[in-house]
Amino acid sequence: MPLATRRPALPIPLRPRRWFGTGFTTGEVRLLLRYPSDDARGQAVRRCVARPQDWLPPRPHAILCPLRYYEQLPRIVFWYMCGDALADIAPRVERRLPARLDVPYGLERALDTACRRIAARLNAAPREYGLR
Repeated sequence: MPLATRRPALPIPLRPRRWFGTGFTTGEVRLLLRYPSDDARGQAVRRCVARPQDWLPPRPHAILCPLRYYEQLPRIVFWYMCGDALADIAPRVERRLPARLDVPYGLERALDTACRRIAARLNAAPREYGLR
């Protein structure tokens, strides 16, 4: 088929995938942090967040979780879970604001690291958080 007559494929809408069993994804954890639900999965995420010693990275990482965010990562996750946008959290954790008013990339990476570790912890020990 000539290139001129092919239609481009439409992107699949991004949404959390519900896996069979208790598997969590990073995206699902991030959505459940932002929009809490009262089902077992939402409660399990809240229980895991309440125990930061279970999911906090063992040490700061220059790329994934810089030191300035590592020190306040439980607070960042709590504020995000309370509904604050990353743009509102950034001035609280940054010692000086960047010249631009956008969210620092390190803050986004730190939150992604926390969500990934929360999902891994929930997948590794689901019974500790009330799942099956």
